Amino acid sequence: MQVKLDLLPKINLTKMKTHLSFDMTLTTKCHVYRIEVTENYEGDKFHMVIFDDDKYDYEYVDTIGAKNEKEFFAVLRKLENDEI
Repeated sequence: MQVKLDLLPKINLTKMKTHLSFDMTLTTKCHVYRIEVTENYEGDKFHMVIFDDDKYDYEYVDTIGAKNEKEFFAVLRKLENDEI
């Protein structure tokens, strides 16, 4: 599929990669975390920006990169156990 954008003629959309990104919520005994996940960002296979969502002010907690799915789930387990 080709898309032509008159406003951005220098971009070749047929060569652009699509990367997965999504937000998720993880509720633990003590916290509610909002996690923004982006695939293939800043050298990480999974780039996670973690916010504490307890008071709806999205307080920044940490930014963590995972090399693979195993590391990604290990981070989620640490959050689940309130180890981060």
